[in-house]
Amino acid sequence: MVIKNALKFIAPSVRAFAFSCALLALTGTSISAQYAYVEQNLEDRMADASKGELIPVVLMLDETADLQGLKAEMDLANVPANRRPQTAIALLKEKAAATQPAVIAAIENSEMNYDNLRSFWVTNSIALHAEKPLIDLLSSRPEVAYISYDAPIVGEADHFSSRGELSDGRSEDGGSEIGLSVIGAPELWAMGYTGLNVLAMTFDTGVWPDHPALTRRFLPNRMPLNKTWFPFDSPVPTDKASSHGTHVSGTMLGLDTATADTIGVGFKAYFIATDPTVGSGDTPKPLTDVMNGFEWALNPDGDDTTSDDVPAVINNSWGRTPSEANPPCAPFVISTFEAVEAAGIASIFSAGNAGPGDTTIGVPNNTNMGLVNSFSVGALNGNVAGPDYPIAEFSSRGPSLCDAEGSLLIKPEVSAPGVNVRSSVGSDSYASFSGTSMASPHVSGAAILLKEAFPSLTGEEILLALYHSATDLGEPGEDNTYGMGLINVKAAFDHLAETHDPVPPGQNQFDLEILEIVEPSAPWRCSVQGYSAATPVIRVRNAGTETVTGIAVEYSINGGETSLFEDAAATFAPGTDTDVSLSPIETIEQSTNELHARIIPVENEYDLFNNNGVKRWQQTPSPDDNDLSNTIIEDFSAGFAPEIWTVYNPDNDITWDTALVVQADGDIGQAAWMRFSAYAPAAGQQDQLIGPTFFYGSDEAITISFDYYYRRRTNNPNNFDTLSVSIGYNCGEGSKEIWRKGGEDLYTNDVHFPNAFPESA
Repeated sequence: MVIKNALKFIAPSVRAFAFSCALLALTGTSISAQYAYVEQNLEDRMADASKGELIPVVLMLDETADLQGLKAEMDLANVPANRRPQTAIALLKEKAAATQPAVIAAIENSEMNYDNLRSFWVTNSIALHAEKPLIDLLSSRPEVAYISYDAPIVGEADHFSSRGELSDGRSEDGGSEIGLSVIGAPELWAMGYTGLNVLAMTFDTGVWPDHPALTRRFLPNRMPLNKTWFPFDSPVPTDKASSHGTHVSGTMLGLDTATADTIGVGFKAYFIATDPTVGSGDTPKPLTDVMNGFEWALNPDGDDTTSDDVPAVINNSWGRTPSEANPPCAPFVISTFEAVEAAGIASIFSAGNAGPGDTTIGVPNNTNMGLVNSFSVGALNGNVAGPDYPIAEFSSRGPSLCDAEGSLLIKPEVSAPGVNVRSSVGSDSYASFSGTSMASPHVSGAAILLKEAFPSLTGEEILLALYHSATDLGEPGEDNTYGMGLINVKAAFDHLAETHDPVPPGQNQFDLEILEIVEPSAPWRCSVQGYSAATPVIRVRNAGTETVTGIAVEYSINGGETSLFEDAAATFAPGTDTDVSLSPIETIEQSTNELHARIIPVENEYDLFNNNGVKRWQQTPSPDDNDLSNTIIEDFSAGFAPEIWTVYNPDNDITWDTALVVQADGDIGQAAWMRFSAYAPAAGQQDQLIGPTFFYGSDEAITISFDYYYRRRTNNPNNFDTLSVSIGYNCGEGSKEIWRKGGEDLYTNDVHFPNAFPESA
């Protein structure tokens, strides 16, 4: 399937494109009174569908926002990058609001079967699962220009290979990875540019939030999740077993401050993330799900009037092999990328690992609306002596499968180190991976450094500088192997400095940082009867060089009403940490809680992101009658009742469950268990089963004792543990049983049984 040049200017000529393609591509089933172009793979899918089957489809509407015209107007008026997201969003939402209601009403009033109805303003499209007659009806509506099958387009990270974990990658602390030098990053570091106050985004498998090279730069560790983490597979920040997203993020901006181990290019930048990408063999996401991540990226905090939450750079180290199911030039993708570029964002893609053959650039990174609209990166070996760095054999080659001429047809755009790149994995480890996934974050990091130096420039302008200043490798001139060649961030800086004045690097005279929120202290809190308020304590570090007098802090719990604390007399000396007790704040009683605090910046604040701090905790259930008057006997007949039990599963994998088992007394019963034979918590995460709160009316030192029985593993899969729990004081005196797994004979054996514990009374 080839998308012709008419699509490159999708606004406002989608209709003409639809008719021209329909004449060439529609074979087989025809739709009477058809207005919309129905993609051929959807035609095939409809022909094979059973009666009443719901097919996932995307409707692109005829009227689309003229983003090309808007971008031209903003370019002419030199609108700075930080004002472009609001302008683009306003136009996109206005067009969607004017054109989508009639189509949605037609769907809802059709009396035909459908579900999963969703609308998108980023590309003026509507997605739903619909039966064939409804699709036929929608194809005849004049508002609909293009209907495509919502096929799984992306899921696989393009990570090529791994050499396993390394205990250490350098001879001494304070070193940096070789690839960072190959692209010229140390030259900008020496000038003072490190990515300060630039926000990036990792669009990948997720992130391990506690890795020492990333934890202080990862905004979900500082700000509310709904503004910093867009969940697909996990509601809280986590990575998948491959640690792919963690590795990519490390190359983009990682730095372990304790050892000065520099693995990232823009190591003082911050980043947000999403986790749609999966590993090889896992179920990929539908196209609309993935593009929804870009819609969120244009407005993470949901406030159309702000732009400081919008990432300046998005790194995309993922893709799929082009096919009929994964068309290389899908209009839905093209219009989304057009919106991202109009919002001033630099979106950077890995080229893919399907080389060395021609036309192997993946989907959606071979689209070519403009020179840098989908900026794809090939992988070269930066571990050999330059300047002739060999391209990696696996690195995908062009040309693009989308119809074009000249440079628009050539892919990738540039190249960067992608062979044996050492970066962060797991919660505290490092490993060397190879792949174009490892090359693209080098370019994203370079864009971060340039964005700090030229904050008013758009992502397009920054990527064009990297494109035009690259060091030519391979065949003379631009080619389908290296693109324009190896990026050189210092050369790109010089290129931009010819026409724009760089902003001097920030001076850290004044920099108050929330180092941590001390109170609430634990990730778990017991619900205490009558509990209604919390007194937060924040630890403030003066990371600057000058004394700061006075502090003002805004804070809220669970997005509730904001409180303000002010202390004009507080003094913070350079290099000191000070605990500040805020005024009490009313809590919102719910199972998961989030306290967000923000120091209102002082004049000339050095780092604006580290003014934020966040603490999250789980509130365990507290049944009213848990006063120890009776033994609590739990048979788990209702599973883990949410008003009693809490299951904590940080890696979203195998965790606590219930099962029917043969108990120690020989009866069949429900038990709590975990499949330990298959349990392998990623990055050392620990799953927890949290029981209810008990109230014990004694001021004495409390003792908890356990009476247990279990068998060693045998061939019998129904042998499980049994347990009784008692509470007392003075090392067991006044002991009272508070909980046990149901039945009468669940106590320690008086005699030894083979393969059983305890081994004696």
